[in-house]
Amino acid sequence: MESDVPYDRNHPFDAKLLSRVPLCRGESERNAYHLVIDIRGSHWHYSCGDSLAIFPKNAPQEVMQILQHLQIDPSEEIFLPKTDEVKSIQAALEEICCITHLSKIFWDFLGQHIRSGEDIDRYRSIPFEDQPNWEIFLKNHTLLQALKLFPSFRCHSQELVGHLRPMPPRLYSIASSPTLFPDEIHLAVVMVHYKDASGEDRYGVATRYLSPQGIQLQDTIRCFLVHSHFGIPKDVSRDMIMVGPGTGVAPFRGFIWEYAARRSAGEKTGRTWLFFGSHHRHANFYYEEEWNAFLADGHLTHLDLAFSRDQAEKIYVQHRLLEHGSEVAQWILGGAHFYICGDATFMAKDVEAALIQILSQYADIQDPKAYLRTMQQEKRYMKDVY
Repeated sequence: MESDVPYDRNHPFDAKLLSRVPLCRGESERNAYHLVIDIRGSHWHYSCGDSLAIFPKNAPQEVMQILQHLQIDPSEEIFLPKTDEVKSIQAALEEICCITHLSKIFWDFLGQHIRSGEDIDRYRSIPFEDQPNWEIFLKNHTLLQALKLFPSFRCHSQELVGHLRPMPPRLYSIASSPTLFPDEIHLAVVMVHYKDASGEDRYGVATRYLSPQGIQLQDTIRCFLVHSHFGIPKDVSRDMIMVGPGTGVAPFRGFIWEYAARRSAGEKTGRTWLFFGSHHRHANFYYEEEWNAFLADGHLTHLDLAFSRDQAEKIYVQHRLLEHGSEVAQWILGGAHFYICGDATFMAKDVEAALIQILSQYADIQDPKAYLRTMQQEKRYMKDVY
């Protein structure tokens, strides 16, 4: 679908951050936030299921460490590749360059600009030809870590920028209803934080940027709208079954708000069934008050929860789905749309396996995989996974 907006990847819109509210409560092993972003002036007309693509900024303190290591003046000016726009090297490293994932081109360049014999010997030990170990090496070496590993490396500012990848945008599912919030986009963002192979703390570039440690309220975010195949039924009288653990629940918040808005305007809307899961109910039940309010007024027909760490045995959304297999099958045979949003590696596969089992066991469908393919063609079975 072609964009109907004057802003795109090459010409992002500067949207203002209006609010940021924690989604986690009490002591939580993770941090998540609900963001409200002002898009007035963009002339965007988004739909439920669309995404907002955000260009994050690298942490200023990490950029300064890089410049100090290379003995480069932060105010030194460079020309940006392709555009020839002039920026300071500090601004370029913060806004334009990817400094967390380095390419083979950069590592070749680094090898040509190290000076000490010790560094050269260490460089020769990099597993360039051993694909699995090379990928592990790449994953565990940011630009700053590479500079610490090869302290004799030196280069000019322009050369450095020319050998770094451009900063890629990050896509976030929109968590708001365009009918109720035409001038706002809401997002649910969980902070990415982990230890790398060396034991150092690593943070997601975009999630740190969107956290209180990054952008501040009323600051602007460079972004653009991305239309999606993923959305509510064209016929809103159709039922919806939605499976979205963690921040995978984001688009379904928008779906249910939209159904509520349509229903309040007099349209006949279908039933809604949400399967949500996370680690702990007391800390990670995102939008709990909203779901309870939707249940009370009938905008949400069913809510089933799976908090994996609240008991000895791990319980996930696919287990809840199987527990209600007979009714889920009845909804699907009755024309319901089925949605999955979130982790592609494990969750989405496990949910699909549960759905196949349900169709076979309770709907007496001989080839449930073929049935799901047909549902996909009819846009009744949709996945937004990553």
